[in-house]
Amino acid sequence: MLPTRDDIAAYCERIGYSGVLDPTLATLQALQRAQTMHIPFENLDVMLRRPIHLTWDALMHKLVHGHRGGYCYEVNGLFAGILQRVGFTITTLAARNLTTTEPLRPRTHMVVAVH
Repeated sequence: MLPTRDDIAAYCERIGYSGVLDPTLATLQALQRAQTMHIPFENLDVMLRRPIHLTWDALMHKLVHGHRGGYCYEVNGLFAGILQRVGFTITTLAARNLTTTEPLRPRTHMVVAVH
């Protein structure tokens, strides 16, 4: 489900963004900077073994209206939806942390590729 206009307005207010919403590099950079500054990485629910819901409504409720942060699937899921609504072409991808001293770990992280 793509965000509604009201969702976009609430998101922009949450991250303190009042610029244009055109699918340009400048907009992408500004939105990413603002979201990173205002919606932190947070894994409290994971650590407390609370269920994580990744529906659009759940992301809006927790991250935007609830003024909380989230872990990678939450903050990147929110960002992906916003970017799509703005007009960007995106792909969500599973990712893993790499180290030189350990074997490959499972893909337990999410990233957003913007084309």
